[in-house]
Amino acid sequence: MIVVVGSINLDMQPKGEGFLFTASGSNWKTPFKPTLIFQAIEAQGVLQPSQLELSKFDGRAYEGLIEGKAALGWAGGAVR
Repeated sequence: MIVVVGSINLDMQPKGEGFLFTASGSNWKTPFKPTLIFQAIEAQGVLQPSQLELSKFDGRAYEGLIEGKAALGWAGGAVR
């Protein structure tokens, strides 16, 4: 399933209880304050009911590069 969210293209495929995803876009603005603008962004990972694991994150913003991996967890399952 491919979804366009603002300036982000998101491809999600079911995997067990979660989804594998890839995301890419340009001129993306963060949805929180202070607003950051990424000239380019790419991410890959797995979204589970209680965790988001980014196996790849690459971004270009403010004449710099951001690269990394991350895992975010929460209790109580995903918000619906």
